Amino acid sequence: MTPGELEDRLLSCLQGDGLPLSPVPYADLAEELGVAEEEVLQAMERLIGSGLVRFFGGFFDATALGMQGVLCALAVPEDRVEVVAALVDAHPEVTHDYQREGDYALWFTLNAGSSGELDRVLTEIEEETECTVALRLPSQEVWKLRTDFRLPGSRS
Repeated sequence: MTPGELEDRLLSCLQGDGLPLSPVPYADLAEELGVAEEEVLQAMERLIGSGLVRFFGGFFDATALGMQGVLCALAVPEDRVEVVAALVDAHPEVTHDYQREGDYALWFTLNAGSSGELDRVLTEIEEETECTVALRLPSQEVWKLRTDFRLPGSRS
């Protein structure tokens, strides 16, 4: 199997069923793909290094774990969005952010164990960024969009 084929098959495995829940997930993937574990690890490094894989982590319903979530819109001057996003992302409670055009240039979600904890983190973000959290929209439903791309070597 060529390196490009391995990356395609690895991406297909990961986007479909994800990383195996196992003490040795990369060894399990290697067995499924018919290659050595080291080859899988090297392929992952190439995918991350190329930018094809930017984030790799689990998805869980924070509300099912007793946490409270909120979507926030932050009023950020356009020329400060990158700096402010880095400050926001430094908080472990923040799950992700994205930029939009207009007055509310940075949107982000965060989860915390209580409304008091949410307030504390949002106050810290306002102080650190010198920007106002203009909208706070509490989570009411969990949505997870799944997109699977057909790649050469796909399981199905």
